[in-house]
Amino acid sequence: MAKTLIFAFLGVFLFTCTPEGDVNVVYKEATASVDKTVARIGVEGMMCEIACGGKIRKELSELKGVASADVEFVDGQPTNYAVVEYNPNLISEVEMVQCVNGIADGLYQVKEVEVTHYLPTTNASGTSEEETSEVNMTIDGIRLPGITDLIQGLAHFLR
Repeated sequence: MAKTLIFAFLGVFLFTCTPEGDVNVVYKEATASVDKTVARIGVEGMMCEIACGGKIRKELSELKGVASADVEFVDGQPTNYAVVEYNPNLISEVEMVQCVNGIADGLYQVKEVEVTHYLPTTNASGTSEEETSEVNMTIDGIRLPGITDLIQGLAHFLR
C-alpha cells in the first residue's frame, strides 16, 4: 500500500512538475522623497498587454501587501516587466514570483527581479538626492521539485 502511494505521488509529479531555474534578484537602495519599495519583475511569456499584462497586474494587485502593480509591455520583447510597489513586511519577492509563475498553469515565467528600496533623505538645501547601491542575490527556494529531486527524496525515505 505504501509503495503504491509513493509511486502514485511520483507519477503525479513526473507529469505535472518541471524544474524551474533560479531567479536572479538584484537589491538596490536609492534615496527619494518617500520611503517605498518597488520590484521590477522580468516576465517571459507575455504575448499582449491587455490580456496577459492585465491578468498579471490583477493577480499581483490582489496580494496582501501590494500597494500597486503595473505592467511595462513592449510587443516582440521576450521579457516584459511587472512593476510592483509593495510592503516588504507583508509580502516577499518570493511570494510575488510564485504568484506570477502560478498564473495560467505556468505560462509566465519570472526570470529576474530588481528590488529598489527608496529611502527618504535630504541634503543641506532640504531637497532629496538620488543615490543608488546594488546587491545581487539568487532566490533558490522557488522551484518546484523535478523528478530527480523526487527520486533522491524517495531513495532517502526508503533507506
